Amino acid sequence: MLIDLHNHTYPKSDDSFMSADELVDGARAAGLDGVCLTEHDDFWPAEDAAELTRRHGILVLPGAEINTDAGHVLAFGLRRYRFGMHKPEFLRAEADREGAALAAAHPYRRRFLAEPGRDPEARAAMLERAAADPQLRLFDAIEAQNGRGSAAENGFAEDLRQRLALPGVGGSDAHRQRQIGTAATRFQRRIASLEDLIEELRAGRTQAVALAAASSGRGTGSAAASSSGRGMGPAAASSSGRGMGPAAAASSGRGMGPAAASSGRGMGPAAASSGRGTGPAAASSGRGMGPAAGAGMGPAAGAGMAVR
Repeated sequence: MLIDLHNHTYPKSDDSFMSADELVDGARAAGLDGVCLTEHDDFWPAEDAAELTRRHGILVLPGAEINTDAGHVLAFGLRRYRFGMHKPEFLRAEADREGAALAAAHPYRRRFLAEPGRDPEARAAMLERAAADPQLRLFDAIEAQNGRGSAAENGFAEDLRQRLALPGVGGSDAHRQRQIGTAATRFQRRIASLEDLIEELRAGRTQAVALAAASSGRGTGSAAASSSGRGMGPAAASSSGRGMGPAAAASSGRGMGPAAASSGRGMGPAAASSGRGTGPAAASSGRGMGPAAGAGMGPAAGAGMAVR
């Protein structure tokens, strides 16, 4: 099964540009088997996620993305935010008490700098420092594929995962419709409930899969193979090494989603021509961020990224 573990919707995540219904519709159109709602320090009631499942005919599971001193952490199985969760040790204790699972989201942030990272020695030093961080060992998995991360960033995350000997997961980190279905997690066993998801995450029976790039042109369709060769989606890679989905790439070679715009950028199933999701237009100023908020906050944040 392919489940996207990392997504944000408005208004629970005020930096998202799409509603929960738009996210779930897009995930279904992208050919995913399930999708998780992981708002910033906020939680979806299980009954609301179940209603989305019934309404759209695709598995929808609740989670959260918790802002911690060690970076952002995807949490599955926690029901509410408690003061102190920004401390990784406290969050780990809460997860163990509730029987929850934790995964470090986009671990390259604050740990990897793209420009000096071009130098092998500098990159090796950054990887060594990151692997020595004891807080990363508190988590059950590492997000080795983030749909909004660059090839260099995700490569660093995968190398870090291997150094820590932790399972890998993937998620789109979608805040806009065109970002839906860009990465996911392959599960060896069938997932029918949140309890199933937690069991498989904690058992490590997962694989991070890159599907399609949102707008950079890396990879194409809804189930494209990662050019790294880690985790192949149902649609095999083209001879160029880039995955091709249901809608074949245009002659430009850029990834095309089910309803791609003429610009050639990969678009979500119902993306507007402006590239923005049709949900309420949340501000991209990053308001509401916690003390260790994501993109643009740490020294290794992606340039120009407004959402978290």
